[in-house]
Amino acid sequence: MRVFLFLCSIVLSLSSFGQNLEAYFNLTRFNIPSDKPFVDVFISFNGRTLAYVDGKANVESTILVRSGDHIIDFRKTKVESPILGLDSMPVDFVDAQRFSLKNGKYSIEILLRDLNMANSDTIKISYPFEIYFSGFQVEISDIELVDRMEKSNEQNVFTKSGYQVIPFVS
Repeated sequence: MRVFLFLCSIVLSLSSFGQNLEAYFNLTRFNIPSDKPFVDVFISFNGRTLAYVDGKANVESTILVRSGDHIIDFRKTKVESPILGLDSMPVDFVDAQRFSLKNGKYSIEILLRDLNMANSDTIKISYPFEIYFSGFQVEISDIELVDRMEKSNEQNVFTKSGYQVIPFVS
């Protein structure tokens, strides 16, 4: 009986893959006194809600940074999940983008679409934010919550001071 229930739960969970794209985002503001402030945008994808082809999920991510009616910066990327083995369950994965911005008021618009699902809907997230670092007093950047951290020699957007820092996005 336990084996039957276990198999039923696996079948039900497998049948829910790719139903509705589910993602979370986090924006953190940082200041480097000798340079321009920047924001890190993290998008965490729920791997169980994506469609997989040849063991991989593909999401089109478009990020627009606006100031008023003007587009200040944008990124359009294809985000790929880790490849699944034959007996693997989908895992959550994170995309990161960094934008150097001047002090000011902005809004970020994120558009996400599952590329492996025909006629998939585009999810749209909008979020207003402000960057203001005076440069004349001691100021604190945002706090970045960490999911995991390990020593690394790689240089990418997740690497900070010789450590691979994977953010906790909720």
